[in-house]
Amino acid sequence: RRVIATARIAGASSGGIVRSAVVSAGRDNGVAVGQPVRVGTGLVGRTVEVGASATRVLLLTDANSRVPVTIVRTGQSALVVGASRALVEVRERGGAEVPLVAGDRLVTSGDGGVFPPGIPVAIVIDGGSEPPLARPVVNPAGLGTVLIEAAYLPVPALAPETSQTAAVPRE
Repeated sequence: RRVIATARIAGASSGGIVRSAVVSAGRDNGVAVGQPVRVGTGLVGRTVEVGASATRVLLLTDANSRVPVTIVRTGQSALVVGASRALVEVRERGGAEVPLVAGDRLVTSGDGGVFPPGIPVAIVIDGGSEPPLARPVVNPAGLGTVLIEAAYLPVPALAPETSQTAAVPRE
C-alpha cells in the first residue's frame, strides 16, 4: 500500500443524500480521483473530486458508495452499499443461503481494483433484515487526519494516439 498523502478533514456534509468530506490535500500532493481514503482502523471512503489543494471524499455511508467486500467468517463476497444514514447495507452476496450473523466482519476484497484487500469496512449488526445492515468500522465524525492511498490496481492510462492509422476495410 502506497500512501499518497496524509490530510486533515477540513469539513463534512451529512445531508439527506450526499455524505462527503473535504480533506486538505489535492492534485498538488499527488491525489487523484478514485483513491482509497482510510485511517488505521479502517476504510473511510474514496476520492471523487480533486482540486489543487483540496479533495472531496465520498464516505461509505453515501448512497452512491459501493465497496466490494469479503465476509471474514464465511469467505463470501458481497457489496457494501451506502444508505445515506449511519448504517450501510450488505447486498449481492455470493452464497446468500448462508445467513449473516451479528458481529460478522466485512473487509475489502480487492475486487474492482480501487481498494486493496483486507481493510476493515463494517461489522454486521442485523443479519436477519433485508437487506442485512452493518455499522461502518470508522465513524467519520471527529476524524482528524486520514491517509489517501494509491488505487490498488490503477486503471492503465490509454496509449497516446499515434500518427499512423490503418484503414478499416468496408464490408
